[in-house]
Amino acid sequence: MRLLLLLTVPVLCCACSRAAFPATPEEPEEDGMAAARLSAGTEETGAGGSFLAWESLDGEVALSGRPYLMATEADFDNIARKAADPASPKFAALQAAVLERAGTYADDETPLTYTLSAGRLLAVSREALARIFYLAYAWRTTGEGRYLARAERILDQVCSFPDWAPEYYLDVSEMALAAAFGYDWLYDSLREDTRTAVETALRKRLLETARGPYGLAARKRNNNWSQVCNAATVCAAIALDGPRSDTARGFVDEAVRYLVDDGRLSSFYGPDGIYPGGPGYWDYGTSCQVVLNGVLDHAYGTDFGMGATEGFDQTGRFISFCNGSKKRFHFSDNSAPNAFPQALWYFGWKSAADRDLLEPLTRNPVLDRFQPAFMLYAARLDEADIRPRDAGLFFAGGGEQPLVIARTGWDAASLYLGAKGGRPSLNHGHMDTGSFVFDAYGVRWSGEPPCPGYAASEARLKALGKNLWLMDQDSWRWKILGYSPWWHSVIMVDGADFDVDGQGTLEETFDTDAARGGTFDLTAAYGGRLGKARRTLLVRDGTYLEITDVLQASPTAPAAIDWHIWSEAVPAADADGITLTGTNGVRMRLQTTGAAVTYRTLSTDPADYGPPYNQLQDAPSGRYLAGFTLTLPAGETVSLVTTLKKI
Repeated sequence: MRLLLLLTVPVLCCACSRAAFPATPEEPEEDGMAAARLSAGTEETGAGGSFLAWESLDGEVALSGRPYLMATEADFDNIARKAADPASPKFAALQAAVLERAGTYADDETPLTYTLSAGRLLAVSREALARIFYLAYAWRTTGEGRYLARAERILDQVCSFPDWAPEYYLDVSEMALAAAFGYDWLYDSLREDTRTAVETALRKRLLETARGPYGLAARKRNNNWSQVCNAATVCAAIALDGPRSDTARGFVDEAVRYLVDDGRLSSFYGPDGIYPGGPGYWDYGTSCQVVLNGVLDHAYGTDFGMGATEGFDQTGRFISFCNGSKKRFHFSDNSAPNAFPQALWYFGWKSAADRDLLEPLTRNPVLDRFQPAFMLYAARLDEADIRPRDAGLFFAGGGEQPLVIARTGWDAASLYLGAKGGRPSLNHGHMDTGSFVFDAYGVRWSGEPPCPGYAASEARLKALGKNLWLMDQDSWRWKILGYSPWWHSVIMVDGADFDVDGQGTLEETFDTDAARGGTFDLTAAYGGRLGKARRTLLVRDGTYLEITDVLQASPTAPAAIDWHIWSEAVPAADADGITLTGTNGVRMRLQTTGAAVTYRTLSTDPADYGPPYNQLQDAPSGRYLAGFTLTLPAGETVSLVTTLKKI
């Protein structure tokens, strides 16, 4: 529990990127953000005083000196010892992979340059964070001078930039994280002129603007921006002035207010750990959250309730379950490849219950730019703590993006079902309420379309005077087929879009070997076109998929029902059903009972959809649409039972 006011806090007056890491979702300017940024300057700044119980914390953690951020000299020494310990071969391999990446950066003499892309510096900021973070970590754990020398050169380069793209505060924040960790972890070995340059850049470009219109709006956004930007301000303030300074305490106060007390973290993770923006944005937002929590724990002995957010203790399981047998359950603006984020080391360190999630992290690890922070947690675990996976076969949760995930195992041949409710107006949302993915026998039979690229989509819509990031009912975002209901595995009614605010809710779950899945109430998604819409999706007997759709037409009008799936398997429709053939030769049969339906395949060529759809979307390769249609008379109810079985 926090106490009220105890002290006052004064107001503080690349072209060279080599895509070394898997692509992190791009971060757009969304939700009419330009207007929001400019109006934010009239809001309260949050700098009026402290409400955290600082006096009760003083002395809890007595840092003897730098580094201030996340680690002591003893922590780095422990990493070096652990990497040399024959009892820790998995950690040694992970450390070797990190040092190999750091060595690549040390040997690369290509300078970072001030290069904007569509007005953004984000790609350069991310490359700077990767290079500086890895090089600083390698210097602290090996003492090899080449890492220090290259890190210092990069700090000099980015601090000499004319700005860090202040209108896009995410760009500023990632660059500031790079500078803060480089400054703090290398402090005693940096030249005085480099330290001065970093100090000046961090104060002028971050701390003095963090309470201005751009910074304040970014730190209060209801998505991962708030996690990234609050982490940056806290890290920079502590790195520059130390954790006991009024500067640091002021920004910690505000981070706790904006993330914890204003309920942002609860909306991101509550009640069951599901991140509404999807798995790729989980990677980004949660990685920064893990860094912020670690910085606070190290400096103050507490993360001020951030790690105790409802659902945060379950979110590691959520992200692990998003990995399917074939691909990720990549709903919203996310990419398909499976991944086990290295941020899971934090959750395994925090809770023994999550240590069965760690073993995949040691096999061909996919490193990202935040990896040095995660290494601190990995080093605190004994090799014996990393036990074989025992994560279960079922995950479900409610909240803004309710979903169920059912599987028969964790190998590539297992059956995997992921289904969701939610609503299109959620951050990075699609018209996909009630959609599902289904893997079986090495094939993704039902899936999500590739996420349209932001840059291309923004440019095409801008040319027509439209905005990709408006999420209202009439937004042209929904005219892009990859966002529309046409290219998702859903039920459309009367060829119409879903109600953008019509929430699909999870009503019931099933977790037995005979039936594993859940039931969603999707009625609100149809904006009155249906009187009832309930969808139950089950993996039956561990061998096939069964979907039951209970649909009731409105009392005043018939409903034209279009049931379809987006698939990687080639469909062939006949009078009795649809045969789908996977690229591996496996075949499945889709059939429906409960009403007379017309089976069909649909085009995935945007040219066949006419304007404006054909102006806004490129044709995908190797993707197919198939399903069935029927007309439901006014007021009537039908129960459609659709199965997908191997033949």
